[in-house]
Amino acid sequence: MLSKEEFDIFRRICRAKGLDLCYFSSGISGSLKQIEGYAFEDDTVILLEKRGWDYLAVPYSVAEWQKRDWASNYEQIKTEFHSRTTSLPGQSTPV
Repeated sequence: MLSKEEFDIFRRICRAKGLDLCYFSSGISGSLKQIEGYAFEDDTVILLEKRGWDYLAVPYSVAEWQKRDWASNYEQIKTEFHSRTTSLPGQSTPV
């Protein structure tokens, strides 16, 4: 789960690799504990936004035709993301 700032960085890295994270389902709202317990698909990136007392988690993924490239590049994208975000204040749950 990523904050808006972290998500934007992650998305830029994906675009540089030719992958486009596309919104694919409606968001899940609730407490942080409820959202952390939700069973999102493994190949999704979750944008987490604070909404008043609750949170909204919006799952993003790549298009079906990009799934193979996504799977082969995911670890490299995560490594690059973590190298860029180590100094961000208040980091969210790692990808």
